[in-house]
Amino acid sequence: MSVSKPFHFSIIFYSFLFCFIIINKVNAQKRDNVQTNSYRVSNNVVIDGKTTEWKDFFFKTYNKHNQIFYTIGNDDNKLYLFVKAPAPITVDKLITGGLTLTVSHNLSAKRKNDKNNKSITFPVHEYTYSETIQGPWAYQAFKSDTIGNKRQIDSLMHVYNKKATSMLNQIALKGINDTISSTNNNYGIEAAIQFTNKMELIYELAVPLNYLGLDIKNLTQFSYNIKLNGYPLAVKRKPSLFPSPIVKIASDAPVDFDYLFLNSVSDVWGKYTLANK
Repeated sequence: MSVSKPFHFSIIFYSFLFCFIIINKVNAQKRDNVQTNSYRVSNNVVIDGKTTEWKDFFFKTYNKHNQIFYTIGNDDNKLYLFVKAPAPITVDKLITGGLTLTVSHNLSAKRKNDKNNKSITFPVHEYTYSETIQGPWAYQAFKSDTIGNKRQIDSLMHVYNKKATSMLNQIALKGINDTISSTNNNYGIEAAIQFTNKMELIYELAVPLNYLGLDIKNLTQFSYNIKLNGYPLAVKRKPSLFPSPIVKIASDAPVDFDYLFLNSVSDVWGKYTLANK
């Protein structure tokens, strides 16, 4: 009598795993580098750095220059910027130098220096790097076993979300000498940063359309710029608190792309038209 060979579930498992990886790579390649579509934001969005009322699939764009997922959207009254930074090095850059959103009514190459541009930078803070957010790096020690390390991960997320709330709560506006609160200011601008349980940074910004010179009744296209300022801005802003990480590199030294990314400005220009109902 013949004996059937045991069924190897591992073969099926790894086949599914391989297919899953391939599908995800294909989906990542399909993402646009620059957002061009308009998105209508629902009225129940709360600027708190959490994705409770919207899903991650809302991130339609992955910008390779800034190494972020992002989506720009609007309702009748505000323009929104949602960002997810999955990599610790991107989190470092965004938090240390801040992210600047610029809106320009100029569609030409001269839009960069248009004096009528509106720019909002968040976060702005006066803490040394060691005092800020190192949670994404600490998470690397736990991510190999998220179930077994769930308690440590939850604790890490709680600690650094609390830090983000208390330390990263100031906004800088172009032409304004002082910073303003990210939760309560006369301009109606809101901003927040929090972390997921994977220690991915979630960044939310809401700016009133009237502050930007926009109107839902006028669907004229405008330009936007998303810029990660990097370490230089932090060093320039508060040299006594930010020891400069910029050092001379030997000409024959290998190129450290992480170092270059952290110490240089990266940005993306796009065009957007407000989404009506």
